[in-house]
Amino acid sequence: MKPRQANYIPTLDGWRTIAVLMVIGYHGTPASMPWHYFFDYGARGVNIFFGISGFLICSRLLDEERRYGKISLKSFYLRRAFRILPPAFLYILMINLLAALALMTPPTTLESFASCFFFRNFLPPGHSTSYTGHYWSLAVEEHFYLLWPAFLIFAGSKRALWLTPLVALGIEVWRNLDQWYGITNLADSFYSQRTDRCIDGLLWGCAFALLLNQPGWRERLTRLTITPLWLVYVAALIYVCITPLSYSLTYQSILIPLVLIGTLLHPASLVGRFLEAKPMAWLGRLSYTIYLWQSALFVGRYQDSVDLQVWPINVITLLAIAVVSYYLIEKPLMAAGHRLTRRPVPALVADTALVETPSAAAADG
Repeated sequence: MKPRQANYIPTLDGWRTIAVLMVIGYHGTPASMPWHYFFDYGARGVNIFFGISGFLICSRLLDEERRYGKISLKSFYLRRAFRILPPAFLYILMINLLAALALMTPPTTLESFASCFFFRNFLPPGHSTSYTGHYWSLAVEEHFYLLWPAFLIFAGSKRALWLTPLVALGIEVWRNLDQWYGITNLADSFYSQRTDRCIDGLLWGCAFALLLNQPGWRERLTRLTITPLWLVYVAALIYVCITPLSYSLTYQSILIPLVLIGTLLHPASLVGRFLEAKPMAWLGRLSYTIYLWQSALFVGRYQDSVDLQVWPINVITLLAIAVVSYYLIEKPLMAAGHRLTRRPVPALVADTALVETPSAAAADG
């Protein structure tokens, strides 16, 4: 754990805080509020999570390859299982218990099953409650975790550097063909939430991680993300988010990791210092549990109205759950996962293991 602390980069945790607050604003702002139009764009917080995950997971795997000479699929899947599954399963268990106590609308059996086995994003409308709606993004992430490491091992980092953008662009082509011609004939499903139609949001993060891994590109990207240019990228991202454009999702998927690494490469900038402030980094570490529970506690436009969903009780309850979950469940399990997958650094690569990179040690999630 000490090397992880030494290499810890809180910037991405700051971005996690922004992403989860955007999602809460989207889910928790009633349509009757005059500012709800602003929070309607909060759903883009999930796109930020995707950009973070793609960049971070790919960086972690590249770092592992550099340290140990190869990537261990077994170790990767064990660490992800210890990190992701317990809180996700616990949430599903708890909402079923709360429903049994008549405190919320009961989730369907299929909905709970789909959430636990990560195909919630393929359920058609009408087969579930809003309380597991956010599990569509967990399903996309789990599918990415399953596929990406094997792809990186098979292709190798050099070929993956040019193959990844091609695959990501292929997703855009598929998205349009399926929409225009109804190839999959799934008219009742949430098209935008299916893995085959949105996984490019993670792949572009991988593409930037692969690019940053190439000699010389860290310096080039540092120059290309100085504050004036970075502000241009932010303005472009806001524009493509609020303006209906063809290929908008691809533009967002490319711009998000570019904006993220701009702050990572310039931590001393005003934005970098804000993102690395202790409260931002701390909330970012809690963001996974906050994301899991926000649908049960911020349901301003959905089904139920119980005491726990009333301001500020919902905020206090959400924060309390996140703190307890992170420090008593998630952190010990993450440590156990790392202990189980720990291995000695081979002597031949030990001297190059600490090459400066935007390592996935930047966050636990």
